[in-house]
Amino acid sequence: MPFDWSDYISLAEQLKNQSSEACQRSAISRLYYGIFCSARNFLETNELTYREGDIHSKVWNAFKNQGRQTHKAVAVAGMRLRDLRNAADYVDEINKLDEKLALAFLEANKLLLYLKQIQGHNT
Repeated sequence: MPFDWSDYISLAEQLKNQSSEACQRSAISRLYYGIFCSARNFLETNELTYREGDIHSKVWNAFKNQGRQTHKAVAVAGMRLRDLRNAADYVDEINKLDEKLALAFLEANKLLLYLKQIQGHNT
């Protein structure tokens, strides 16, 4: 049975309420991967191709290149979320981590909403 990537989103929800910096950074990271893998699987399920760059860029560019506003909005939110994840995973000192954490969840929620809208148009 395939892994349910939304479990990472649920884990991120639990981690975001912890006060430690490690938990908050991990929340951003797990949130990104839950969203990213869901978006990747969406592309594969809907037989949309992704080709350019590394796998992360490929997925977000595939949405961007669809030409529809909602698809582009998925790409923008995905790339913003990726930037936040990169900072959480690689930057030694993050100013206003709580604000970045809130922004990550805002972007993730928008992206999930856009994916539902796209799925609604595909059915």
